[in-house]
Amino acid sequence: TLIRCDRGTGKGGGVCVFVRKHLRVLTVNLCAPSTLELICFDVYGTNRRCRFFVAYCPPASSSIYRHSNYCQASYMKDILKHIERNCDISEPTYVLGDFNSPDFQLSHKPKLGQGKILYDFCIENSFLECVKENTKEKSNLDLLLTNAEKSVSKIQVTAPLANSDHSTVEFTITLTDAEMDSDDNYQSKKVYHWKKGDYSGLCQYLNQINW
Repeated sequence: TLIRCDRGTGKGGGVCVFVRKHLRVLTVNLCAPSTLELICFDVYGTNRRCRFFVAYCPPASSSIYRHSNYCQASYMKDILKHIERNCDISEPTYVLGDFNSPDFQLSHKPKLGQGKILYDFCIENSFLECVKENTKEKSNLDLLLTNAEKSVSKIQVTAPLANSDHSTVEFTITLTDAEMDSDDNYQSKKVYHWKKGDYSGLCQYLNQINW
């Protein structure tokens, strides 16, 4: 099965996914602008669904910004907005792609730029980053974000495919119901959805305390 999103104008870009025929897959319509290079699909087990997002955020020099109303920051924000609207924190969700954000790290919060946009998205939606090595020279541009870290294993950054200037990221996701439910491979855990927090109520409560 081939799932693809081609770039309508300019050179390069686009995303595609090849899925083995034995997997049950359903493409999800995100109702996103055609300018966004983003696809979404679900993989189904017997009793479990896993949702995948694959995205490409072009660098600031890309011609795509000359043919649209986007800049690099607004482009990433719109992609993450559509992912956020369509992700379900109760099911394993995976966000993959080249986000062209070399300053992104979850270990500390960037003050500005693409890194801060990604950092805020991950914190607000309880996503963790699984790729710990650089994928292009001294930068880690190719990300694997997930809310089900224990389902991801055997992560390796290997040689580029064909004439690509990015390394290949290989990993295993445990999708079968028996493996996903195993104590050794997957454990349910409480996940806080920070974006839905009652921060006004929290402030009122704290203001009532005689510090």
